[in-house]
Amino acid sequence: MLRIGARPRAFPVGGSTALLHRDENGVMVIDAASELELVRALGFAHAVDRGLQLLLVRLIGQGRLSELDASEANLGVDVFMRQMGFAHDAEVEAALVGGEMRTLLLAYGEGVSAGLAAAGIPLELRLVRYEPTGPIERIIELPVSRGTSVMFGGPDLSTLYITTMRTTLDERQLSEEPLAGCLLAITPGVRGLAETPFAG
Repeated sequence: MLRIGARPRAFPVGGSTALLHRDENGVMVIDAASELELVRALGFAHAVDRGLQLLLVRLIGQGRLSELDASEANLGVDVFMRQMGFAHDAEVEAALVGGEMRTLLLAYGEGVSAGLAAAGIPLELRLVRYEPTGPIERIIELPVSRGTSVMFGGPDLSTLYITTMRTTLDERQLSEEPLAGCLLAITPGVRGLAETPFAG
């Protein structure tokens, strides 16, 4: 997982270098020598801090939310968004942008791509265990990109079962993730709690 703290760190972004750190409130601070470098670094920072949001906005706008979570509700969203044609309209408008604004938008996109590559799968889509006080205790890397649910089981609740999805993966992704769609089981070294029966 990519960590950016109070100490400035340099990252290569689109042929330039972005210098990033966080202030005392955890807000990302960017040091750049030009407006172009600043915009590239901003895209990088957004990808690191808001990777899942960027992914969701794109999928929703294109009517592809069901690729992330195949449900009746998301299918309804996808149908509506495709009927409205927002993605097509955005492509038409983007093609009309020129000059300095186009240069800045392309630089921002370069930064986003670099940030997503550096940060990897967004934290919200990973299997993460937190300490009771809040800090991340560990991140469990999975052999699939789309886990869907988790539950402890086994005689002493020490086995963590993880369901996964394969329905929306293409042939290349399936070849890279042969376990997609399988039920995974790991022993993380901690136990789950038994469900409390519903009394009502």
